[in-house]
Amino acid sequence: MKRLFTLLSMFLCLHMAWAESEENIRYNLNEADKTATVASGKDSFMHNSILFKGDIVIPETITVGGVTYTVTGLEDYCFATSSELTSITIPNTVTTLEPYCFYGCKSLSSITLPESVTSVGDYCFGFSGLTSITLSNNLTSLEEFCFYLCPLTSITIPNSVTSIGDDCFCGCESLTSVSIPNSVTSLGELCFRSCKSLTSITLPSSVTSLGDACFSVCDKLTTITMLSAEPPSTGNNLFGDTPLQTVYVVSEDAKNIYQGVEPWSAYDIVVLPTGIGNAVVGTNAPSIAGYYDLSGKPLTGKPNFGPAIVRYTNGTSRKVIVK
Repeated sequence: MKRLFTLLSMFLCLHMAWAESEENIRYNLNEADKTATVASGKDSFMHNSILFKGDIVIPETITVGGVTYTVTGLEDYCFATSSELTSITIPNTVTTLEPYCFYGCKSLSSITLPESVTSVGDYCFGFSGLTSITLSNNLTSLEEFCFYLCPLTSITIPNSVTSIGDDCFCGCESLTSVSIPNSVTSLGELCFRSCKSLTSITLPSSVTSLGDACFSVCDKLTTITMLSAEPPSTGNNLFGDTPLQTVYVVSEDAKNIYQGVEPWSAYDIVVLPTGIGNAVVGTNAPSIAGYYDLSGKPLTGKPNFGPAIVRYTNGTSRKVIVK
């Protein structure tokens, strides 16, 4: 049950103060700019499982001694290891989630980050129970180990993100679908290692760098689609212990280039046909029944770019790339 925020205690020291709410949330107060952050739990996070349970609502503002403070951040370890925390509401005033914020929150299965959030720290959701997350469209990066060993099943990365850090999705064994936008330029080392349910993935043309062992030990990954005509730079052991068979590319020229570059040359390079929007069909041709991703999951309407499966009313289907 959601409880009303009431102030229980406050201790002032020069220009800084801290306060504690009825929900056991401690805040650091900045007297100068009248902002507040949920206080670090680094020295006490082993007790968080006792302090934070059920549904938690972080308010946009708190009032202390007649002064109103805007809540702008969550400090490191603030809710870490809160094993009985089931949901949390973050206000649209928060801009940063520092490292280990929700580390080990095993009962937290979903979360929505408000559009105000621009930064998510290392291990922020590592070892948590997250199966789904809605990310802010103003995030610029996903840091190292951000979703380490989470039971995520799918994720859509917003087109504000430019880099995905080392081990970001490492050990996400239930991850079957990930959408990487055309803003991402690099994937770090071990980024998708041991994503054992991932069967296919598409890398946009913006990606220029793939770290060591980025897709290693992905037990079901058999296809990858590369939308760049030029192969990205790659680290060692990119697909180590992964049964990759087919690399889809956008043109015959791209095929020739990939065939001459390791590690791509070790796989079957296939050019995908193009043209959902520009196809010319006769009056007796079957109409389109639906669009699907390469794992067979239905899409909501025609995709904007990238590979897809088009299924027709006569039961046939075709793989295409939308440019």
